[in-house]
Amino acid sequence: AALGPLCVAGRHQRANGALAAAAAEVAGCDRAAIAAGLAAFRGLPHRLESLGRQGDRHVVDDSKATTPDSTIAAIEAIDHRAWWMIGGADKGSDFELLLERLADSAAGAAFYGATGPRLFQLAKACWPQLNCTLRETLDEALGWCWSSSAADDWIVLSPACASLDQFRDYAHRGEVFRQWCARLAGAERARH
Repeated sequence: AALGPLCVAGRHQRANGALAAAAAEVAGCDRAAIAAGLAAFRGLPHRLESLGRQGDRHVVDDSKATTPDSTIAAIEAIDHRAWWMIGGADKGSDFELLLERLADSAAGAAFYGATGPRLFQLAKACWPQLNCTLRETLDEALGWCWSSSAADDWIVLSPACASLDQFRDYAHRGEVFRQWCARLAGAERARH
């Protein structure tokens, strides 16, 4: 089945949509119903979930991205000036390709949590052109990204790591991130 417009970003989402459409067609679903279902799909929480504009920035919660490959897919899906928060519990992943992609496209990256020092050291050694910082917590990483960014920039949580060093799970991390972004946007509005 041909895909119409999707409201979710990323080539990987289009591939998922095509597979879902093919499965639905094989199961006997009407093509018009398949197209309508895909057009209405807004994505799932914490999976490249747009939180819309928070103040004058666009915010994305991709807390479910717990591997470097999933964060690379997010980098490929967002073609805007973006600031990235990457880190969390170490799962022994290889981060070289992820850091290379960040160095090629990110406005900046804040590394945090248990993997933060490893990510920061590797980035500084291999991709010194990457504008990055090391922070202890996600809250501190968000603060750096927020203060470093400008109006219309994107702020993206796509950690490439597990959440268990600072949070119960990826959903808890995403919810707390949402609250912190709202707090920063509110403080920004109060200043203006």
